[in-house]
Amino acid sequence: MTRSDNGSNSRFALYRRDVLVGTAAVVVSAGGAAAQTGSRSGEPEPASGGHAATPVPAPPALGQGKDRALVLGGGGEYFIAWLLGFAHGLHAAGVSYELADVIVGTSAGAMVGSAVAADRLGFLRDDMDFF
Repeated sequence: MTRSDNGSNSRFALYRRDVLVGTAAVVVSAGGAAAQTGSRSGEPEPASGGHAATPVPAPPALGQGKDRALVLGGGGEYFIAWLLGFAHGLHAAGVSYELADVIVGTSAGAMVGSAVAADRLGFLRDDMDFF
């Protein structure tokens, strides 16, 4: 048997295993879905108070009573670098991060926002320089 035959046999074995595992997953999930839908009647179940919809008490807004926020968006490692430059520019201009009552960020902005809140922008900048 040649080396290429060994490689093709192992690829076929992996493919066959993936097909079997995928088929088993579909069969198991379909059986669970059938069991869930088979036990319910056609009518919706009433809520505990006999009302169709029961209001859920909502917590107070997180930003209630706050005047200033630092809001940072997402955008991957390039946006992290941009936000680090932005934060450095704010600091160089004498703008204190403590002016913000709330720091909010999504994805890359969350990473920079947590570094701003912990006063660790230098560590994040060093990590970005390393990578």
